[in-house]
Amino acid sequence: MLYPEHIIKRVSEIGVLACEQGWLQDAELIFSGVAAIADDVNSHTAAGLGMAATKIAAGDFESGIRLLSDNLASLDYDNMDALALLVYAMKRSGRDKDAEELIPKLTSHPQFKGSLAEEILLAAEG
Repeated sequence: MLYPEHIIKRVSEIGVLACEQGWLQDAELIFSGVAAIADDVNSHTAAGLGMAATKIAAGDFESGIRLLSDNLASLDYDNMDALALLVYAMKRSGRDKDAEELIPKLTSHPQFKGSLAEEILLAAEG
């Protein structure tokens, strides 16, 4: 069954909100659900990076890094949401310098303002 992109995006937004609130188990469950229903590589990759970000934020660096590396191979740098989740995970794991190198790729994207990626980046900064 194919789910409309706006539903997948909205569920992903809820996952980001759960991360922001510190509800990491809930966020991980949400992102794993998104990965299960995503019918395109970009949504699936974004969900995988979301799961990685929640693992890293919770202090489970080994699992988080494994998920990151599994999803980095298919990361499309035009996918702002996935890139923002990667920045979030890097910042939460203390890799601020690496994260800072990716931020200009996000902020220079013509559709960055008002996007989910902007919300994720704000959460990463906070």
